[in-house]
Amino acid sequence: MLKFLALPLLLTAAATPALAAGGSYYRATPAGQPKDAQFITRTTIWSCADGACTAPESGSSDQVMCRLAARKIGTLNAFEADGKPFDDKQLKSCNAHAR
Repeated sequence: MLKFLALPLLLTAAATPALAAGGSYYRATPAGQPKDAQFITRTTIWSCADGACTAPESGSSDQVMCRLAARKIGTLNAFEADGKPFDDKQLKSCNAHAR
């Protein structure tokens, strides 16, 4: 019985370093206020607060994640993946998919 109780703790502990190290791989800064505090793109959960929406790393490319975020929250003023900001050309490509 103890083995079954320990598994969720081990899984939580494995995810904790990523959360402690900053918690988010993606950061989208919308031009306007997002209508939802949380949303999902494919299988990635985004959380919005303090003028930005953040999410953990996903299996999709950074460019795809930017486009999916813009599709959900509208025009973006900025987008970062792993702390690296998108340049104007990349951001324009994302915003072409904005709602």
